[in-house]
Amino acid sequence: MSLATQVLKYSSKRAVELWNLLKQAKDESDLEILTTSFLQHKSDQEVAIDAVAEVVEQIEAEIEAISARKQYLVDLHNRAIERLKRKKETIDKTIIKLHEAGAIATSTEGLSRTIKIKTNPPTAKVLIPTQDLPEEYRYEKVEIRADKKAITQAWKEGIEVEGTEVFQKQRVVYELNKNIT
Repeated sequence: MSLATQVLKYSSKRAVELWNLLKQAKDESDLEILTTSFLQHKSDQEVAIDAVAEVVEQIEAEIEAISARKQYLVDLHNRAIERLKRKKETIDKTIIKLHEAGAIATSTEGLSRTIKIKTNPPTAKVLIPTQDLPEEYRYEKVEIRADKKAITQAWKEGIEVEGTEVFQKQRVVYELNKNIT
């Protein structure tokens, strides 16, 4: 017995009857026909009106309850996702530390997987306020921003851009070995 049926049985038998009919409706057309026929009985129309109102109130209550549960689950899942992201990041950092210590090669094969350490393309980090960069190394939008691509290209060409440094991060790549059968 659904929660709605349990709640409605304390209100009226007609409300439970309507609720059970509505559960069987296949679409909006069925709902309209059921509601119309339910309300057209003149002998107990007052009871039917109360039953319909009680059912609608119960539907609204269930919508509120389901919405609250949905938000709770969204929050719960978002926290779980963040926890898993932190775990992956910790594993990646640990593997990079092991690689830097010489304990893991750039490409290390297991029985069915390979872990590779790859170096990302260089990127510029601006250490001074963007407006203090030479004009050719910034572009204007709504606000002045550093043109990190131009700065990185300058460093590649041996031109030191004052107030910047260029660095490369490492990332961990997980692959399935090609020779697995």
